Amino acid sequence: MCAKQDKFPSPGAFWDACKGRFLKEAQEAQNKMRSAKRRKRSTAERRLKQALSTLANSPDDAQATEEYAHALVELAEIDSYTMERTLTLAHVQWIEEGERPSPILTARLR
Repeated sequence: MCAKQDKFPSPGAFWDACKGRFLKEAQEAQNKMRSAKRRKRSTAERRLKQALSTLANSPDDAQATEEYAHALVELAEIDSYTMERTLTLAHVQWIEEGERPSPILTARLR
């Protein structure tokens, strides 16, 4: 939370300090989310690679087939979250600016 407003010479200075702190915390949170997403993606890719190598050695292994399918689903979920977020941001921009997203963007998101 920001310091008390009494400690600042003007309300504008108080809000500038609050805004600066908010932006710093937002950037830190965004960096943590990116890092977590990278870890999750690399873990899923590693599992996929291990399952593929196991399947290459023994194609009839049911557990390796299941692990392969699970890793594919996990990677698809990571990608779908990114696309859903992009679609939501495009919709928010459309509402804020009163404009429609470009046809190329909407076609790509579909």
